[in-house]
Amino acid sequence: MCEQIVQQFMGTWLNHHYDERSTKKIIQREILQLALRSEKPIRSSDVSSHLSIHIDTARRLLRKMVKENILRPEGNGTMRFHSFVANRENLDDRIIH
Repeated sequence: MCEQIVQQFMGTWLNHHYDERSTKKIIQREILQLALRSEKPIRSSDVSSHLSIHIDTARRLLRKMVKENILRPEGNGTMRFHSFVANRENLDDRIIH
């Protein structure tokens, strides 16, 4: 009985974390494709409208992608960034395909 409960818990936990990682990858891929297709740097408002998400969520996703070196900030700012471009030097198959 105890083993069954542990297996059920682990199955639920693993499925939850797998779904979370795959969802993150899909969202990052969409943002990256948006940046690659765009003729100008993308902004959080572009991501927000493209993915139908709140602007704060779009900002958080863009900051995370900059930290992961997928996107890079565009412009002269050093403290706050408003536009982003794909970091073409760091593109790999994990995100694009």
